[in-house]
Amino acid sequence: MSARPDNLNDLVLVIAGASSGFGRGAAEQLAAKGANVMLAARRKNVLDDIVLQINTVGGTAVAVEADVSDPAQVTGGKPIL
Repeated sequence: MSARPDNLNDLVLVIAGASSGFGRGAAEQLAAKGANVMLAARRKNVLDDIVLQINTVGGTAVAVEADVSDPAQVTGGKPIL
């Protein structure tokens, strides 16, 4: 498998910090190139707006409110090895 797939259409990408800055830009650009994106950040209301924007122009996005600095929110409460 190559490091850079030629086609993003079948990929599901999780983007942490997607409510602003680099994360938001990455989410928008990757969705525009065909990737399905799951946006994660603490500000769900902002994520919902970004998801609406992506889905309105034909992309596929979902939002998940999460603080990735909290291990319990990332692992579902399971210990990290």
